Amino acid sequence: MKLKKWIFSVLILSVIGTGNALAADCQGAMSATLNSLDDAIQYGKAVGNDCRDQAVKSTSETNATTTAQQVDGNYQTHSSSQYYTKDLSTSLDAGNSKVLNCSGDLSGLSNKDKEDCEAVQFAAKNGNSRPKYVIDRNNDPLITNSRNTINQAKIDSEQNFCRVIKTEIPAQYEQKQCFITTSRTTTQETCEDNVSSVCKLPTAQFNVADGGVEFGSNTILSSSLKPTFAFTNKVLRLNQPSVSGWGVYKEFKTRLNFNIKNVDKLPSAKIIRIDQDNGLRLFVNGNQVWDRYWGTDSHGQVSTQIDIKPFLKEGENIIEANLYNHKGPLRLSIDIDIPVFNDCKHQVSTTCSTKQVNANVCKLDASSCETTNAQGGYINDIGAFPNQQPLGYCKKRKYSLTCTEDKQINECSENDLNNCEQLGSECTDKDQEGKCVSYNQTYRCKKSDAQYVEKTICEQKICNGENCIGKEAESDEDFGKSIAMMEAQREAGLYGKTPTDYNIFKGDTNRCTLKVLAGSNIMSCCRTINTNSQFQNKTTGATTTYNYGNQPNTPTTTTSGSQYVYDKVFDDDSTLAVIQSTLTLGWLECNKDEKVLAIKRGRNLCNFNRQWCSSKTFFGACIEKTREYCCFRSTLSKIINTQGRQQLNKGEGCNGFTLDELEKLDFSRMDFSEFINEVVPKDIDVEQRKQTIENKVKASFSQGINYYE
Repeated sequence: MKLKKWIFSVLILSVIGTGNALAADCQGAMSATLNSLDDAIQYGKAVGNDCRDQAVKSTSETNATTTAQQVDGNYQTHSSSQYYTKDLSTSLDAGNSKVLNCSGDLSGLSNKDKEDCEAVQFAAKNGNSRPKYVIDRNNDPLITNSRNTINQAKIDSEQNFCRVIKTEIPAQYEQKQCFITTSRTTTQETCEDNVSSVCKLPTAQFNVADGGVEFGSNTILSSSLKPTFAFTNKVLRLNQPSVSGWGVYKEFKTRLNFNIKNVDKLPSAKIIRIDQDNGLRLFVNGNQVWDRYWGTDSHGQVSTQIDIKPFLKEGENIIEANLYNHKGPLRLSIDIDIPVFNDCKHQVSTTCSTKQVNANVCKLDASSCETTNAQGGYINDIGAFPNQQPLGYCKKRKYSLTCTEDKQINECSENDLNNCEQLGSECTDKDQEGKCVSYNQTYRCKKSDAQYVEKTICEQKICNGENCIGKEAESDEDFGKSIAMMEAQREAGLYGKTPTDYNIFKGDTNRCTLKVLAGSNIMSCCRTINTNSQFQNKTTGATTTYNYGNQPNTPTTTTSGSQYVYDKVFDDDSTLAVIQSTLTLGWLECNKDEKVLAIKRGRNLCNFNRQWCSSKTFFGACIEKTREYCCFRSTLSKIINTQGRQQLNKGEGCNGFTLDELEKLDFSRMDFSEFINEVVPKDIDVEQRKQTIENKVKASFSQGINYYE
């Protein structure tokens, strides 16, 4: 029986029984077969319309009706039930007829009708009497084929799917301390101002001064005479020679002009001689300064000292000379003693430096004029120093100074601070005036760039043809941290026991100094010496752990030879040999302990602890700084001590942990990046090395030999 036809046959019974949906009358519908769902719907319509009034009776009508109702118990939900719900009994009778036709001899039916009847018989039977389908696990084709597929599948390398994952190890930073101090020196110094001037010089016709008549500005504005007005014989002279026939009992007026520059520096201005025939009246800027013989026939010459300076002003000045001629000839001559403006151009130069004129650095003790020149013009410039008198006629002024110079000396050069950012600056010492003379500056410097570790993740798939199943291979997501924890366990066991108790992951206190030499530079014994791996246990072949401080009464401890511990850096003989063979002249002033500390810091085994001024000058500047570090046998020990102290709030210090304290540490919160940088080189495939290392650990850990590459 075909499954598709079986479904169609059941659907037919559930709707209306059997029959032909395309028959023209009820009898034709009873013998028809359905080939599709659409045929069944159309058949329902035909039965509803053509067979409404017919009744099909059967001796087994009751049983057939019950069976048909069971087959189509949900007929009311059918989308086309509206066509046959009007007469349910008619539809059920058609189904009953189909059941009866298939209950007898089927030999005369076509193959198609036999298949339909088989479906009808199956549906009409009670569910409890239907045969159950039993699966034979040994012979069922689906099971046997699946078993063969699994057994015959092979792992083909071309069907292993792998990918590479890069894991970032963050960049490493360290804090750097830079000491800045002040070197103060006091010196007696001198400097001077020099003046060079270009001035109009005196001649036979005129004198010069810083204030006077602007050269060339003397002119006759108007006159009823024919006088001259010019400098001659050191005076400014108005001259009208004696003439006759110009009129009697008559007034002759003359207006003169000249410009004054720097009237406040005009030394003097006087009328020193008057020769008149007859009467004369003189006015300076409207001020009458002379009146004699007016309206008379008198005449004569007189020497005078008429001071006209009070009547002069800056810029233009007017003199009016009114001459009265009674009869006969007339004449007029007036001499004014007044200098010409020298019009000096001064240039002041100085040998005094910016430092010397800085009142915060140098104190002016005295000044004196070495050279003067009155004809060189008056100098308004005060010179190099503020709050001084103008140079005046001094062409060379000398200064005596006491200079106290503060020079800042920095331990760190610009190169030292490459890849660094400043975190803070602290004033550590002040002088008596409260001025800061020593600083401690803190920087955050990049020690190494971020690194990337490659891990290969593979999926091994079992395939048969194109059908594959598989599971992603599990990988160690934190290989570096796993190694860190193994190393921590080893170091805790080897180095933590003391004669009386446990002091696990403890540090060693080390000190160094920075000294100011000759007030000009810093000699630092707090630098680092990079010896690379020279003191690693693996490099040196060390098998003995030296106790801190080389205490002779404390027994040595056998190590496991880890390359990540620097046991020999605590061996005085070994470090001294390196110091003597490699250090340069810059370390000759440093003691042995400072040199050993430099090696430890060169391998990043130390943490800065604190610093203080161990020597000062009389004015308070620090000239020697002492720094204290906590140094450890390994980078891992340093990490655990530092971060463990933070977890337990132990504060600063170098001591380690007791067993109780160690149990309280949360290692999952610790950042082991610095140690992982040592364990995992750049760009290695961790998955490829993991198995090798794990095998070494299992085989060698109990024997106390190195289990690292």
